[in-house]
Amino acid sequence: MEKSPEIIGVGFGKGRIESLTDGIFAFGMTLLVLGAGYPFTINTLAKMSAHDILINSIPDVILYAISFLILATFWVSHHTQFHHIKYIDRKLLWLNIILLKINNS
Repeated sequence: MEKSPEIIGVGFGKGRIESLTDGIFAFGMTLLVLGAGYPFTINTLAKMSAHDILINSIPDVILYAISFLILATFWVSHHTQFHHIKYIDRKLLWLNIILLKINNS
């Protein structure tokens, strides 16, 4: 009798939780991109030179890059940890969901 692909050993397969995690991190990174609105109004842009606009945008670009790198670092760390995990149980499943909530808050 062949075992279900979902149940391995004494726990569950890790494929679904990895997919969920990938989706949550992708959603968080997408929100970063969508939330990166331009901080100037049309009237302000008309009065500024291109050089001034670029200089004034540097802090926002730096914050965006740092936020993206932090999320990417968490995702890579999660990927590395789950590479070594053979199966998951309910405790690890809930712990993962809680940590995803904390990381994407």
